[in-house]
Amino acid sequence: MTKRVCVGLGLLLLTGASGRVLLGAECGGTVACQCGDTLDGHYELTADLGPCERDGLRLHKAAVLDCHGHTVTGPDASDTPIGEHQPSYGITLDGTHGGVVRGCKVTGFDYGILLSDARDSQVVGCETFHNGNFKTRVGYGIHLSRSQNNTVQDCVVRDSADEGIHIGNGSDGNTLIGNQSTGNGRENFYILSAERNRLSRNRGKGAGSADLYMKHASRNVIEENGFTDHPVVVRGNATDNLFADNIFGAGLRFEAYGEDRAQVPMHNVVQGGRIRGEQSCVEFVEAHDNQVEGVTLDHCGRVAARSLMAVSNDLVGLDLADVRFDLAGGATLRLLAPVRVEARTAAGQPVSGARIELRDVSGESHTGPPTDDKGAARCVVPTHRVSAAGLMPLTPVELTVTAEGYASTQSLLNEPVAPDVTVTLETPAPPAHPHTSSPRTRNRDPSTPISVPQLDDDGVLAPSRSEAYRGSDPDADQAPEEDLEGQVLEGAEALQGDEEPDHGAEDRPQERLQARVRQITLGPEE
Repeated sequence: MTKRVCVGLGLLLLTGASGRVLLGAECGGTVACQCGDTLDGHYELTADLGPCERDGLRLHKAAVLDCHGHTVTGPDASDTPIGEHQPSYGITLDGTHGGVVRGCKVTGFDYGILLSDARDSQVVGCETFHNGNFKTRVGYGIHLSRSQNNTVQDCVVRDSADEGIHIGNGSDGNTLIGNQSTGNGRENFYILSAERNRLSRNRGKGAGSADLYMKHASRNVIEENGFTDHPVVVRGNATDNLFADNIFGAGLRFEAYGEDRAQVPMHNVVQGGRIRGEQSCVEFVEAHDNQVEGVTLDHCGRVAARSLMAVSNDLVGLDLADVRFDLAGGATLRLLAPVRVEARTAAGQPVSGARIELRDVSGESHTGPPTDDKGAARCVVPTHRVSAAGLMPLTPVELTVTAEGYASTQSLLNEPVAPDVTVTLETPAPPAHPHTSSPRTRNRDPSTPISVPQLDDDGVLAPSRSEAYRGSDPDADQAPEEDLEGQVLEGAEALQGDEEPDHGAEDRPQERLQARVRQITLGPEE
Protein backbone atom coordinates (compact mmCIF):
# COMPACT_ATOMS: atom_id res chain seq x y z
CA MET A 1 0.00 0.00 0.00
CA THR A 2 1.34 3.44 -0.96
CA LYS A 3 1.10 6.31 1.50
CA ARG A 4 1.35 10.04 0.82
CA VAL A 5 3.32 11.95 3.42
CA CYS A 6 3.38 15.76 3.47
CA VAL A 7 6.45 17.38 4.95
CA GLY A 8 7.67 20.91 5.35
CA LEU A 9 8.07 23.35 2.46
CA GLY A 10 5.28 21.60 0.60
CA LEU A 11 7.44 18.58 -0.32
CA LEU A 12 5.42 15.44 -1.07
CA LEU A 13 7.01 12.05 -0.53
CA LEU A 14 5.63 8.69 -1.61
CA THR A 15 6.35 5.67 0.53
CA GLY A 16 5.63 2.02 -0.10
CA ALA A 17 4.11 -0.45 2.29
CA SER A 18 7.55 -1.14 3.66
CA GLY A 19 8.04 2.53 4.36
CA ARG A 20 10.81 2.92 1.77
CA VAL A 21 10.81 6.18 -0.15
CA LEU A 22 9.68 5.99 -3.80
CA LEU A 23 10.06 9.61 -4.89
CA GLY A 24 12.21 11.53 -2.51
CA ALA A 25 13.85 14.79 -1.71
CA GLU A 26 17.06 16.38 -2.89
CA CYS A 27 20.25 14.89 -1.54
CA GLY A 28 23.97 15.35 -1.81
CA GLY A 29 26.76 16.87 0.16
CA THR A 30 26.05 16.12 3.80
CA VAL A 31 22.51 14.88 3.02
CA ALA A 32 22.50 11.13 2.49
CA CYS A 33 20.81 9.85 -0.65
CA GLN A 34 17.99 7.32 -0.44
CA CYS A 35 15.99 5.49 -3.09
CA GLY A 36 14.05 7.93 -5.27
CA ASP A 37 16.10 10.99 -4.26
CA THR A 38 17.32 13.66 -6.65
CA LEU A 39 20.98 14.62 -6.57
CA ASP A 40 21.94 18.17 -7.47
CA GLY A 41 25.47 18.36 -6.14
CA HIS A 42 28.20 15.82 -5.45
CA TYR A 43 27.65 12.59 -3.60
CA GLU A 44 29.65 9.45 -2.83
CA LEU A 45 27.98 6.20 -1.87
CA THR A 46 29.54 4.53 1.15
CA ALA A 47 27.28 1.46 1.04
CA ASP A 48 24.91 -0.36 -1.29
CA LEU A 49 21.56 1.31 -1.94
CA GLY A 50 18.24 -0.60 -2.06
CA PRO A 51 16.38 -2.71 -2.84
CA CYS A 52 14.34 0.25 -4.07
CA GLU A 53 10.61 -0.22 -4.66
CA ARG A 54 10.79 1.76 -7.89
CA ASP A 55 13.56 4.19 -8.93
CA GLY A 56 17.07 4.47 -7.62
CA LEU A 57 18.64 7.94 -7.93
CA ARG A 58 18.03 10.87 -10.26
CA LEU A 59 20.71 13.42 -11.21
CA HIS A 60 20.03 17.02 -12.22
CA LYS A 61 22.20 19.81 -13.62
CA ALA A 62 25.90 19.00 -13.19
CA ALA A 63 25.47 16.46 -10.40
CA VAL A 64 28.24 13.94 -9.74
CA LEU A 65 27.60 10.49 -8.27
CA ASP A 66 30.51 8.25 -7.33
CA CYS A 67 29.41 4.83 -6.11
CA HIS A 68 32.91 3.49 -5.44
CA GLY A 69 31.77 0.07 -6.69
CA HIS A 70 28.61 -0.11 -4.55
CA THR A 71 25.37 -1.51 -5.99
CA VAL A 72 22.03 0.22 -6.54
CA THR A 73 19.38 -2.52 -6.51
CA GLY A 74 15.84 -2.32 -7.85
CA PRO A 75 12.64 -4.26 -7.30
CA ASP A 76 13.53 -7.01 -9.80
CA ALA A 77 11.53 -5.57 -12.67
CA SER A 78 7.84 -6.45 -12.70
CA ASP A 79 6.52 -9.21 -14.93
CA THR A 80 3.72 -6.83 -15.94
CA PRO A 81 4.34 -5.43 -19.44
CA ILE A 82 5.64 -1.86 -19.51
CA GLY A 83 2.70 0.33 -20.40
CA GLU A 84 0.64 -1.32 -17.74
CA HIS A 85 2.99 -0.11 -15.02
CA GLN A 86 5.50 2.70 -14.60
CA PRO A 87 8.95 1.46 -15.57
CA SER A 88 11.68 1.66 -12.98
CA TYR A 89 15.09 3.27 -13.53
CA GLY A 90 18.24 2.59 -11.57
CA ILE A 91 20.13 5.84 -12.17
CA THR A 92 18.72 8.63 -14.34
CA LEU A 93 20.69 11.57 -15.72
CA ASP A 94 17.68 13.82 -16.22
CA GLY A 95 18.53 16.86 -18.32
CA THR A 96 22.01 16.99 -16.87
CA HIS A 97 24.70 19.24 -18.35
CA GLY A 98 28.09 17.93 -17.32
CA GLY A 99 26.73 15.29 -14.96
CA VAL A 100 28.89 12.29 -14.00
CA VAL A 101 28.07 8.76 -12.82
CA ARG A 102 31.13 6.77 -11.85
CA GLY A 103 31.81 3.31 -10.46
CA CYS A 104 28.18 2.23 -9.95
CA LYS A 105 26.65 -1.24 -10.21
CA VAL A 106 22.97 -1.26 -11.14
CA THR A 107 20.62 -4.26 -11.19
CA GLY A 108 16.98 -5.24 -10.87
CA PHE A 109 15.35 -2.29 -12.70
CA ASP A 110 13.46 -2.09 -16.00
CA TYR A 111 16.29 0.17 -17.22
CA GLY A 112 19.68 0.22 -15.55
CA ILE A 113 21.05 3.68 -16.41
CA LEU A 114 19.03 6.25 -18.37
CA LEU A 115 20.35 9.42 -19.98
CA SER A 116 17.30 11.56 -20.80
CA ASP A 117 17.90 14.93 -22.49
CA ALA A 118 21.40 14.82 -21.05
CA ARG A 119 24.21 16.93 -22.49
CA ASP A 120 27.99 16.60 -22.12
CA SER A 121 27.63 14.06 -19.32
CA GLN A 122 29.61 10.91 -18.50
CA VAL A 123 28.92 7.37 -17.37
CA VAL A 124 32.28 5.83 -16.50
CA GLY A 125 33.35 2.49 -15.08
CA CYS A 126 29.84 1.27 -14.29
CA GLU A 127 28.27 -2.18 -14.48
CA THR A 128 24.65 -2.98 -15.25
CA PHE A 129 23.34 -6.52 -15.09
CA HIS A 130 20.05 -8.38 -15.03
CA ASN A 131 17.89 -5.36 -15.86
CA GLY A 132 14.60 -5.52 -17.77
CA ASN A 133 11.44 -7.59 -17.93
CA PHE A 134 12.53 -11.08 -18.88
CA LYS A 135 9.03 -12.34 -19.66
CA THR A 136 8.21 -9.56 -22.10
CA ARG A 137 11.89 -9.06 -23.07
CA VAL A 138 11.76 -5.29 -22.57
CA GLY A 139 14.45 -3.18 -20.93
CA TYR A 140 18.03 -2.03 -21.51
CA GLY A 141 21.24 -1.90 -19.53
CA ILE A 142 22.11 1.68 -20.59
CA HIS A 143 19.67 3.83 -22.56
CA LEU A 144 20.45 7.18 -24.24
CA SER A 145 17.24 9.04 -25.10
CA ARG A 146 17.33 12.45 -26.87
CA SER A 147 20.77 13.01 -25.39
CA GLN A 148 23.75 14.64 -27.10
CA ASN A 149 27.51 14.70 -26.75
CA ASN A 150 27.73 12.31 -23.82
CA THR A 151 30.36 9.65 -23.08
CA VAL A 152 29.84 6.09 -21.89
CA GLN A 153 33.23 4.60 -21.13
CA ASP A 154 34.71 1.42 -19.65
CA CYS A 155 31.34 0.00 -18.62
CA VAL A 156 30.17 -3.63 -18.49
CA VAL A 157 26.59 -4.20 -19.62
CA ARG A 158 25.37 -7.79 -19.39
CA ASP A 159 22.36 -10.02 -19.16
CA SER A 160 19.71 -7.41 -20.01
CA ALA A 161 16.23 -8.60 -21.01
CA ASP A 162 16.40 -6.82 -24.38
CA GLU A 163 19.35 -4.65 -25.42
CA GLY A 164 22.67 -3.89 -23.84
CA ILE A 165 23.41 -0.26 -24.80
CA HIS A 166 20.70 1.54 -26.77
CA ILE A 167 21.33 4.89 -28.50
CA GLY A 168 17.83 6.12 -29.30
CA ASN A 169 16.10 8.61 -31.55
CA GLY A 170 17.70 12.06 -31.50
CA SER A 171 20.72 10.98 -29.47
CA ASP A 172 23.50 12.46 -31.58
CA GLY A 173 27.20 13.02 -31.12
CA ASN A 174 27.71 10.54 -28.27
CA THR A 175 30.82 8.44 -27.68
CA LEU A 176 30.94 4.83 -26.51
CA ILE A 177 34.48 3.74 -25.78
CA GLY A 178 35.97 0.66 -24.20
CA ASN A 179 32.66 -0.93 -23.12
CA GLN A 180 31.72 -4.61 -22.97
CA SER A 181 28.15 -5.55 -23.82
CA THR A 182 27.61 -9.27 -23.49
CA GLY A 183 24.87 -11.85 -23.16
CA ASN A 184 21.95 -9.47 -23.64
CA GLY A 185 18.59 -10.77 -24.80
CA ARG A 186 18.56 -9.29 -28.31
CA GLU A 187 21.17 -6.73 -29.44
CA ASN A 188 24.34 -5.92 -27.55
CA PHE A 189 24.57 -2.46 -29.17
CA TYR A 190 21.72 -0.68 -30.97
CA ILE A 191 21.71 2.70 -32.76
CA LEU A 192 18.26 3.91 -33.82
CA SER A 193 17.66 7.09 -35.86
CA ALA A 194 20.76 8.77 -34.46
CA GLU A 195 23.72 10.54 -36.07
CA ARG A 196 27.37 11.35 -35.48
CA ASN A 197 27.92 8.84 -32.70
CA ARG A 198 31.28 7.13 -32.26
CA LEU A 199 31.76 3.57 -31.07
CA SER A 200 35.40 2.81 -30.41
CA ARG A 201 37.17 -0.20 -28.89
CA ASN A 202 33.97 -1.80 -27.59
CA ARG A 203 33.28 -5.54 -27.39
CA GLY A 204 30.00 -7.31 -28.06
CA LYS A 205 29.53 -11.04 -27.69
CA GLY A 206 27.27 -13.82 -26.53
CA ALA A 207 23.50 -14.46 -26.66
CA GLY A 208 21.27 -12.07 -28.62
CA SER A 209 20.55 -11.77 -32.32
CA ALA A 210 23.09 -9.09 -33.31
CA ASP A 211 26.22 -7.68 -31.73
CA LEU A 212 25.44 -4.32 -33.37
CA TYR A 213 22.17 -3.27 -34.99
CA MET A 214 21.91 0.07 -36.79
CA LYS A 215 18.56 1.24 -38.13
CA HIS A 216 18.02 4.60 -39.89
CA ALA A 217 21.36 5.69 -38.43
CA SER A 218 23.68 8.00 -40.37
CA ARG A 219 27.17 9.51 -40.19
CA ASN A 220 28.28 7.35 -37.30
CA VAL A 221 31.84 6.11 -36.87
CA ILE A 222 32.34 2.51 -35.76
CA GLU A 223 36.04 1.84 -35.23
CA GLU A 224 38.29 -0.82 -33.69
CA ASN A 225 35.43 -2.76 -32.14
CA GLY A 226 35.15 -6.52 -31.71
CA PHE A 227 31.77 -8.02 -32.62
CA THR A 228 32.44 -11.65 -31.88
CA ASP A 229 29.49 -14.01 -31.97
CA HIS A 230 26.64 -12.45 -33.93
CA PRO A 231 26.33 -10.42 -37.13
CA VAL A 232 26.37 -6.65 -37.49
CA VAL A 233 23.17 -5.52 -39.22
CA VAL A 234 22.81 -2.15 -40.98
CA ARG A 235 19.19 -1.54 -41.94
CA GLY A 236 16.88 1.05 -43.49
CA ASN A 237 17.95 4.63 -44.17
CA ALA A 238 21.43 4.11 -42.79
CA THR A 239 23.81 6.30 -44.78
CA ASP A 240 27.36 7.64 -44.71
CA ASN A 241 28.49 5.49 -41.80
CA LEU A 242 32.17 4.56 -41.50
CA PHE A 243 33.28 1.17 -40.20
CA ALA A 244 37.05 1.16 -39.65
CA ASP A 245 39.33 -1.65 -38.44
CA ASN A 246 36.63 -3.71 -36.76
CA ILE A 247 36.45 -7.46 -36.20
CA PHE A 248 33.18 -8.90 -37.50
CA GLY A 249 33.07 -12.44 -36.16
CA ALA A 250 29.77 -13.45 -37.75
CA GLY A 251 29.43 -11.33 -40.86
CA LEU A 252 28.14 -7.93 -41.94
CA ARG A 253 24.72 -7.37 -43.50
CA PHE A 254 23.21 -4.31 -45.26
CA GLU A 255 19.47 -4.67 -45.80
CA ALA A 256 16.36 -2.72 -46.78
CA TYR A 257 13.53 -1.89 -44.38
CA GLY A 258 9.78 -1.75 -44.96
CA GLU A 259 7.36 -3.63 -47.15
CA ASP A 260 8.22 -1.50 -50.19
CA ARG A 261 11.93 -1.97 -49.41
CA ALA A 262 12.51 1.64 -50.41
CA GLN A 263 14.50 2.51 -47.29
CA VAL A 264 17.94 1.11 -47.97
CA PRO A 265 21.51 1.54 -46.67
CA MET A 266 23.77 3.47 -49.02
CA HIS A 267 27.10 5.30 -49.10
CA ASN A 268 28.46 3.34 -46.14
CA VAL A 269 32.19 2.52 -46.10
CA VAL A 270 33.91 -0.43 -44.46
CA GLN A 271 37.69 -0.09 -44.23
CA GLY A 272 40.25 -2.51 -42.85
CA GLY A 273 39.75 -5.07 -40.14
CA ARG A 274 38.53 -8.62 -40.53
CA ILE A 275 35.23 -10.24 -41.47
CA ARG A 276 34.44 -13.85 -40.72
CA GLY A 277 31.25 -15.59 -41.73
CA GLU A 278 30.96 -19.27 -42.42
CA GLN A 279 27.58 -18.70 -44.07
CA SER A 280 27.81 -15.10 -45.39
CA CYS A 281 30.63 -12.77 -44.53
CA VAL A 282 29.16 -9.79 -46.46
CA GLU A 283 25.58 -9.49 -47.69
CA PHE A 284 23.71 -6.72 -49.53
CA VAL A 285 19.91 -6.85 -49.76
CA GLU A 286 18.58 -4.01 -51.95
CA ALA A 287 21.40 -1.84 -50.57
CA HIS A 288 23.49 0.15 -53.05
CA ASP A 289 26.59 2.33 -53.40
CA ASN A 290 28.28 0.89 -50.34
CA GLN A 291 31.98 0.07 -50.29
CA VAL A 292 34.02 -2.62 -48.53
CA GLU A 293 37.74 -1.92 -48.80
CA GLY A 294 40.95 -3.50 -47.61
CA VAL A 295 39.21 -6.03 -45.37
CA THR A 296 40.61 -9.49 -44.64
CA LEU A 297 38.00 -12.18 -45.31
CA ASP A 298 38.46 -15.08 -42.90
CA HIS A 299 36.63 -18.38 -43.47
CA CYS A 300 34.22 -16.54 -45.71
CA GLY A 301 31.40 -18.77 -46.91
CA ARG A 302 30.13 -16.35 -49.52
CA VAL A 303 29.57 -12.75 -50.56
CA ALA A 304 25.91 -12.26 -51.46
CA ALA A 305 23.87 -9.50 -53.12
CA ARG A 306 20.18 -9.50 -54.00
CA SER A 307 17.96 -6.77 -55.41
CA LEU A 308 14.82 -6.38 -57.46
CA MET A 309 16.29 -3.20 -58.99
CA ALA A 310 19.60 -2.60 -60.77
CA VAL A 311 22.00 -1.69 -57.94
CA SER A 312 25.74 -1.92 -57.38
CA ASN A 313 28.15 -2.12 -54.45
CA ASP A 314 31.95 -2.03 -54.48
CA LEU A 315 34.60 -4.43 -53.15
CA VAL A 316 38.03 -2.77 -53.17
CA GLY A 317 41.34 -4.56 -52.71
CA LEU A 318 39.89 -7.81 -51.34
CA ASP A 319 41.41 -11.25 -51.77
CA LEU A 320 38.46 -13.11 -53.29
CA ALA A 321 40.30 -16.12 -54.68
CA ASP A 322 38.43 -18.67 -52.54
CA VAL A 323 35.19 -16.76 -52.06
CA ARG A 324 31.90 -17.85 -53.59
CA PHE A 325 29.61 -15.16 -55.03
CA ASP A 326 25.85 -15.48 -54.72
CA LEU A 327 23.99 -12.80 -56.70
CA ALA A 328 20.36 -12.53 -57.72
CA GLY A 329 18.12 -10.08 -59.58
CA GLY A 330 19.62 -6.75 -60.58
CA ALA A 331 22.40 -6.77 -57.98
CA THR A 332 25.98 -6.34 -59.17
CA LEU A 333 29.32 -6.10 -57.43
CA ARG A 334 32.24 -4.11 -58.80
CA LEU A 335 35.69 -5.44 -57.97
CA LEU A 336 38.30 -2.68 -57.81
CA ALA A 337 42.02 -2.42 -57.11
CA PRO A 338 43.58 0.47 -55.16
CA VAL A 339 46.25 2.32 -57.17
CA ARG A 340 48.52 5.17 -56.17
CA VAL A 341 49.01 7.48 -59.15
CA GLU A 342 51.95 9.91 -59.14
CA ALA A 343 52.24 12.80 -61.59
CA ARG A 344 55.74 14.19 -62.13
CA THR A 345 57.55 16.47 -64.51
CA ALA A 346 60.36 15.27 -66.76
CA ALA A 347 62.74 16.60 -64.08
CA GLY A 348 61.03 14.45 -61.42
CA GLN A 349 59.16 17.26 -59.66
CA PRO A 350 55.65 16.47 -58.34
CA VAL A 351 52.69 17.97 -60.17
CA SER A 352 49.91 18.93 -57.77
CA GLY A 353 46.32 19.42 -58.84
CA ALA A 354 46.58 17.02 -61.77
CA ARG A 355 43.23 15.60 -62.86
CA ILE A 356 42.73 11.86 -63.21
CA GLU A 357 40.13 10.05 -65.27
CA LEU A 358 39.66 6.31 -65.67
CA ARG A 359 37.61 4.66 -68.41
CA ASP A 360 36.97 0.90 -68.32
CA VAL A 361 36.21 -1.32 -71.31
CA SER A 362 32.46 -0.94 -70.78
CA GLY A 363 32.87 2.78 -71.50
CA GLU A 364 32.08 3.86 -67.97
CA SER A 365 34.17 6.79 -66.71
CA HIS A 366 35.44 7.24 -63.16
CA THR A 367 36.96 10.48 -61.90
CA GLY A 368 39.77 10.16 -59.39
CA PRO A 369 40.81 12.77 -56.83
CA PRO A 370 43.31 15.48 -57.87
CA THR A 371 46.94 14.92 -56.97
CA ASP A 372 48.13 16.39 -53.68
CA ASP A 373 51.18 18.53 -52.92
CA LYS A 374 53.36 15.45 -53.37
CA GLY A 375 51.89 14.84 -56.80
CA ALA A 376 50.08 11.70 -55.63
CA ALA A 377 46.45 10.57 -55.62
CA ARG A 378 44.87 7.39 -54.40
CA CYS A 379 42.51 5.91 -56.99
CA VAL A 380 40.48 2.74 -57.32
CA VAL A 381 40.61 0.98 -60.68
CA PRO A 382 37.70 -1.24 -61.73
CA THR A 383 38.83 -4.72 -62.75
CA HIS A 384 35.66 -6.87 -62.87
CA ARG A 385 31.90 -6.73 -62.53
CA VAL A 386 30.01 -9.65 -60.96
CA SER A 387 26.31 -10.25 -61.57
CA ALA A 388 23.90 -13.15 -61.75
CA ALA A 389 25.09 -13.55 -65.36
CA GLY A 390 28.69 -14.15 -64.31
CA LEU A 391 32.06 -12.39 -64.17
CA MET A 392 32.83 -9.59 -66.65
CA PRO A 393 36.39 -8.17 -66.99
CA LEU A 394 36.65 -4.36 -67.06
CA THR A 395 40.32 -4.10 -68.02
CA PRO A 396 42.29 -2.71 -69.73
CA VAL A 397 41.39 0.65 -68.17
CA GLU A 398 42.43 3.85 -69.90
CA LEU A 399 44.15 6.25 -67.50
CA THR A 400 44.23 9.94 -68.50
CA VAL A 401 46.20 12.50 -66.48
CA THR A 402 45.90 16.20 -67.29
CA ALA A 403 47.31 19.30 -65.65
CA GLU A 404 47.40 22.96 -66.58
CA GLY A 405 50.48 23.76 -68.62
CA TYR A 406 51.21 20.13 -69.50
CA ALA A 407 50.31 17.84 -72.34
CA SER A 408 47.61 15.28 -71.53
CA THR A 409 49.08 11.82 -70.91
CA GLN A 410 47.28 8.51 -71.40
CA SER A 411 48.11 4.91 -70.64
CA LEU A 412 46.46 1.51 -70.31
CA LEU A 413 46.22 -0.37 -67.01
CA ASN A 414 46.00 -4.13 -67.43
CA GLU A 415 45.13 -6.93 -65.03
CA PRO A 416 46.77 -7.50 -62.60
CA VAL A 417 46.84 -3.78 -61.84
CA ALA A 418 50.08 -2.57 -60.25
CA PRO A 419 49.65 -0.78 -56.91
CA ASP A 420 51.77 2.21 -58.04
CA VAL A 421 51.76 4.09 -61.34
CA THR A 422 54.03 7.05 -62.11
CA VAL A 423 53.11 9.34 -65.00
CA THR A 424 55.53 11.91 -66.39
CA LEU A 425 53.90 15.04 -67.77
CA GLU A 426 55.78 17.13 -70.33
CA THR A 427 55.15 20.67 -71.39
CA PRO A 428 53.72 20.89 -74.92
CA ALA A 429 55.93 22.09 -77.82
CA PRO A 430 55.72 25.85 -78.42
CA PRO A 431 53.34 26.80 -81.25
CA ALA A 432 54.85 27.59 -84.67
CA HIS A 433 55.28 31.26 -85.55
CA PRO A 434 52.68 32.62 -88.00
CA HIS A 435 53.86 32.76 -91.60
CA THR A 436 54.90 36.27 -92.72
CA SER A 437 55.34 35.48 -96.39
CA SER A 438 53.32 33.76 -99.06
CA PRO A 439 54.19 30.21 -100.19
CA ARG A 440 55.29 31.67 -103.53
CA THR A 441 58.03 33.87 -102.07
CA ARG A 442 58.84 31.94 -98.87
CA ASN A 443 61.92 30.23 -100.36
CA ARG A 444 62.54 32.49 -103.36
CA ASP A 445 66.09 32.82 -104.65
CA PRO A 446 67.01 36.53 -104.67
CA SER A 447 68.33 36.14 -108.20
CA THR A 448 64.95 34.99 -109.48
CA PRO A 449 63.11 37.81 -111.27
CA ILE A 450 59.89 39.01 -109.67
CA SER A 451 56.75 38.74 -111.79
CA VAL A 452 55.50 42.21 -112.70
CA PRO A 453 51.89 42.68 -113.85
CA GLN A 454 51.56 44.63 -117.12
CA LEU A 455 48.73 46.73 -118.54
CA ASP A 456 47.71 46.40 -122.19
CA ASP A 457 47.15 49.50 -124.27
CA ASP A 458 43.41 49.29 -123.59
CA GLY A 459 44.03 49.37 -119.83
CA VAL A 460 43.27 45.68 -119.25
CA LEU A 461 45.59 43.81 -116.88
CA ALA A 462 47.86 41.64 -119.01
CA PRO A 463 48.86 38.07 -117.93
CA SER A 464 51.67 38.12 -115.40
CA ARG A 465 55.09 37.33 -116.81
CA SER A 466 58.55 37.64 -115.42
CA GLU A 467 61.08 39.98 -116.89
CA ALA A 468 63.21 36.98 -117.92
CA TYR A 469 60.42 35.66 -120.14
CA ARG A 470 59.54 38.87 -122.03
CA GLY A 471 59.92 38.45 -125.72
CA SER A 472 58.35 36.82 -128.68
CA ASP A 473 58.37 33.19 -127.31
CA PRO A 474 54.70 32.09 -127.44
CA ASP A 475 55.28 29.58 -124.63
CA ALA A 476 56.78 32.12 -122.28
CA ASP A 477 53.42 32.74 -120.57
CA GLN A 478 53.24 29.02 -119.55
CA ALA A 479 56.54 29.01 -117.68
CA PRO A 480 55.10 30.38 -114.40
CA GLU A 481 52.84 27.31 -114.14
CA GLU A 482 55.90 25.23 -113.40
CA ASP A 483 56.63 27.54 -110.46
CA LEU A 484 52.97 27.32 -109.34
CA GLU A 485 53.11 23.53 -109.28
CA GLY A 486 56.16 23.67 -107.05
CA GLN A 487 54.47 26.21 -104.81
CA VAL A 488 51.39 23.98 -104.40
CA LEU A 489 53.54 21.04 -103.39
CA GLU A 490 55.46 23.26 -101.02
CA GLY A 491 52.21 24.51 -99.44
CA ALA A 492 50.93 20.95 -98.97
CA GLU A 493 54.13 19.99 -97.20
CA ALA A 494 53.79 23.05 -94.96
CA LEU A 495 50.20 22.11 -94.04
CA GLN A 496 51.29 18.57 -93.28
CA GLY A 497 53.91 19.94 -90.93
CA ASP A 498 51.25 21.97 -89.02
CA GLU A 499 49.07 18.92 -88.29
CA GLU A 500 49.36 16.85 -85.08
CA PRO A 501 51.98 14.12 -85.48
CA ASP A 502 49.44 11.35 -84.78
CA HIS A 503 47.00 12.51 -87.45
CA GLY A 504 45.11 9.50 -88.77
CA ALA A 505 45.81 7.41 -85.65
CA GLU A 506 42.18 7.55 -84.51
CA ASP A 507 41.66 4.22 -86.28
CA ARG A 508 44.56 2.79 -84.29
CA PRO A 509 43.84 3.65 -80.63
CA GLN A 510 46.76 1.62 -79.34
CA GLU A 511 49.21 3.59 -81.55
CA ARG A 512 47.49 6.83 -80.51
CA LEU A 513 47.92 6.04 -76.80
CA GLN A 514 51.54 5.04 -77.27
CA ALA A 515 52.23 8.19 -79.20
CA ARG A 516 51.03 10.34 -76.28
CA VAL A 517 52.57 8.43 -73.37
CA ARG A 518 55.75 10.07 -72.25
CA GLN A 519 56.77 7.79 -69.40
CA ILE A 520 54.83 5.23 -67.34
CA THR A 521 56.47 3.33 -64.48
CA LEU A 522 54.50 0.40 -63.07
CA GLY A 523 55.35 -0.76 -59.60
CA PRO A 524 57.27 1.09 -56.89
CA GLU A 525 59.96 3.52 -57.89
CA GLU A 526 63.50 2.42 -57.30
